[in-house]
Amino acid sequence: MAGKYKKRKGKNEELRYIRKVIGSQMNQLLMEISTEEILEILSQRKLYAQEEGRFVPVEDRHIDQTILYRSKEDERQSQKHSISSTFAIRNKRGFQTIRKMYVRIYKGKIIYHLKSFDDYGAKIADHMPELINRFVNQKLEQQPLDRMLMMQGKALDAIGSNPNCEHLRIAGLHRSVLDSIPDDITMLYPNARRLNRQFYLHVGGTNSGKTYEALNACMDAASGVYLAPLRLLALECQEKMLQLGVVCSMITGEEEHIIPEATHMSSTVELLDPDHYYEVCVIDEAQMLSDEMRGWAWTKAILGVFAQEVHVCMSEDALPIVKKLIDSCKDEYEVVWHKRNTPLVVENEPFDFPDNVREHDALVVFSRRNVLSVASELKRQGIEASVIYGALPYDVRKNELHKFAEGTTKVVVTTDAIGMGMNLPVERIVFMETEKYDGKSRRFLNSSEVKQIAGRAGRKGIYDKGYVNAISNRGKMKHLLEQPYKAIKKARIQMPERLLDLDLPLANTLNAWARTANEDLYEKANIEENLRRINLIDELMVQYETELPKKLQWQFALVPYDEKNNALDKLWMHIVTLHITGMDIFCDFDSQVQDTEKLDELETNYKKLDLYFSFARILRYDNGEKEAIMREKAQVATMIMNALGDMEAQHKTCRMCKRKLAWNYRYGICNRCHAMQTGGFYKKYVSETAVK
Repeated sequence: MAGKYKKRKGKNEELRYIRKVIGSQMNQLLMEISTEEILEILSQRKLYAQEEGRFVPVEDRHIDQTILYRSKEDERQSQKHSISSTFAIRNKRGFQTIRKMYVRIYKGKIIYHLKSFDDYGAKIADHMPELINRFVNQKLEQQPLDRMLMMQGKALDAIGSNPNCEHLRIAGLHRSVLDSIPDDITMLYPNARRLNRQFYLHVGGTNSGKTYEALNACMDAASGVYLAPLRLLALECQEKMLQLGVVCSMITGEEEHIIPEATHMSSTVELLDPDHYYEVCVIDEAQMLSDEMRGWAWTKAILGVFAQEVHVCMSEDALPIVKKLIDSCKDEYEVVWHKRNTPLVVENEPFDFPDNVREHDALVVFSRRNVLSVASELKRQGIEASVIYGALPYDVRKNELHKFAEGTTKVVVTTDAIGMGMNLPVERIVFMETEKYDGKSRRFLNSSEVKQIAGRAGRKGIYDKGYVNAISNRGKMKHLLEQPYKAIKKARIQMPERLLDLDLPLANTLNAWARTANEDLYEKANIEENLRRINLIDELMVQYETELPKKLQWQFALVPYDEKNNALDKLWMHIVTLHITGMDIFCDFDSQVQDTEKLDELETNYKKLDLYFSFARILRYDNGEKEAIMREKAQVATMIMNALGDMEAQHKTCRMCKRKLAWNYRYGICNRCHAMQTGGFYKKYVSETAVK
């Protein structure tokens, strides 16, 4: 007992010493405060409200949600709050909350002044309200509420300067973010809230006519917008509308074709303008709203599109969450069910490649390399094949699809790109692979993916049935195809752009946003890549002693490109550096796009041109630069078509000895070369030597 008592007595002596030091600091600090500035900061930080003639301060969101909500409503209606006098404020019932504000702000400030007592800083945090209240009460009677605005900024700096106050700094950032987000997420889109929107929810599997019916409604309207999951589908839709006499513009992150007199727009879903009114909107492939990286764009479209009539096309798993989103907007909806007219049959016979390949097959793999290798092996067997994968330019893909539709090629080899929007005369889908790399790990296909891809078999009006087979795991694939849909539980949301107005570095805002809790309906999108790019921009701004507007930083961080491609990542950094240093981003354009005839390098060149176009659009370059990029892209696309004509050259080979490898061989070098490198034994594997 004696030991414990002695230890407690030592703590009390320490506390008395700290109180003495804090007392002298507070007396000095409180001399610098003025009334007008605290009223201004209270107003700016939404820390007060006026209710029934009574001034009610609000410390944060958790003190009085009702008062805060009404304060925000008043602000939206541009109603100014009137505050009679400093004397009146002293006598209002919100006096205690004003004192809490002092406690919160001075806590960081005083610890900052006590930097030499870092060991004490963490210990005194719990005692700080008790110690400061005495000085605050005394000062409020003498010179109420002075110079608070200046202290607010200094306090935040002070908190960041002291390692013992990291929890306070994070809490402050978190509070700032929460204060800037409305309690009702739908209020981020005021134009949409002005309308009583009517939704038509088109639900069904692939090849069931959902998008066809929705697009017809859009084309019949005086004005409309089609929001596509892929830029290739946006281009395809514009082309279709123009053929049918509907004047339609097109815009994606990498291309645009603006027709001044256009009544309709076809774009990727990310580029929706929530301030532009359309009579009818079509949102395609809405089940994508759960996608970790891009799902936020579908959520934004459903909540915020400024259109009287909205058609949403989706698979069955998205219906419950979409209905909840519409309910949260207080809009109306009607569900329209679509069924396939051609049955889908899973074949019982095993599939052997290439012996069992037949005309009108679509062979599905999950990488560009395997697409080219399978097509090359078919070529060796005398079977001409079209190829489809994500990196192909629209003109090239269109040419490949045309050859298949016309019968010039007998089969198509494709990635899962076939699952979205492509209506091809495919009789049978064959899964050459049943696993895919999803950016994090290699995993088995899920039920939704199998249904989306397999549903492309058996096009209505051409075949009576569609067939599905797999080179392996046929029983499991059949089970996944027959499995009921699992409802999507949450929709992804992105950081609201209004947070760009916070007086914080963008990286801090992003980090604070990432720490906010997910809500019942929503889950935050993955911002790792956005944050990486923002940090790179920060480093460049420090290095070159300049500052970019936060909105521009955010736009640069959202530029679409494959960050895993080292050449593209370097070019993004190079273009950002040129702009930060005040140089023309096209000053060395010719040197960035290399002269080559190799297919992989041509595809990289095309992606580089996409990147240049994205920056030209963001930085509002005139049409001269954009047209030059489009001409260059057309030339590169032609060269890619020519390279694909020599399919033999696209076969997978060992990068060391150039020996041909099987299409599904997973490694870049053969076993013999690997054994020579490691000093191990060479073993001839069937998977390596399937191709002689």
